[in-house]
Amino acid sequence: AFGSVFKAVVKETGFVVAIKEVLVGKLNDRDTIQKEINMLRQCTNRNTVQYYGCCSVDDSIWILTDYCAAGSITDCIELTESTFNEKQIALVLAAAVEGLSFLHSRHIVHRDVKCANILLTSDAVVKITDFGVSEKLTQTVCVRNSIVGTPYWMSPEVITGSDYGTEADIWSLGITAIEMTDGVPPHSDQHPMRAMFKIPFLPPPTLMSPSAYSKTFNDFIVQSLIKDPKRRPAAVELL
Repeated sequence: AFGSVFKAVVKETGFVVAIKEVLVGKLNDRDTIQKEINMLRQCTNRNTVQYYGCCSVDDSIWILTDYCAAGSITDCIELTESTFNEKQIALVLAAAVEGLSFLHSRHIVHRDVKCANILLTSDAVVKITDFGVSEKLTQTVCVRNSIVGTPYWMSPEVITGSDYGTEADIWSLGITAIEMTDGVPPHSDQHPMRAMFKIPFLPPPTLMSPSAYSKTFNDFIVQSLIKDPKRRPAAVELL
């Protein structure tokens, strides 16, 4: 659901939270908002944003979650005007994999993994956020085929409208690893729709300067960006 995010303090305790104010209207219906809240309620892992409650205020719904003072990975890249070094990237990826492994164990596909949706607290705890387009897979429905996400990070199977599951998040994480290294995702110099048409037919992307990074890091990206989702490792295998 679309909304504005504010920092707030609980008067009685001094506890700091983030409030997402979601206006109920054309862009957000109550079912969509409730779905996001239901997803948040299940996110009880250290590396996923914690949900603290919600309330209705006039024509909006306020959703209370963790306040991540350092902002997103995207914010960090933009503010410092520099990318992360390999050690920093490894720490972020390890935590993101922990968060995704938790979500996937509960049959939740995030569907929009990218630097903008990975937050940092003031003490550098990594937390995955934005479950507005996440999907719960049931025992009877183990895959989806709707095109959801942000074009540059979308896996080939999502773009082509094929059935997909948690493997789609692993592809997006691989693209996120490149984004942290190079500052932008692959194909970002092209219009999003053009990139979407090309991604399924091009070889998997690589780092701009692979030789500047370790074999382990390059292997992580290669494994995450295997085009056949059945051959892509699960999050738990990347830990």
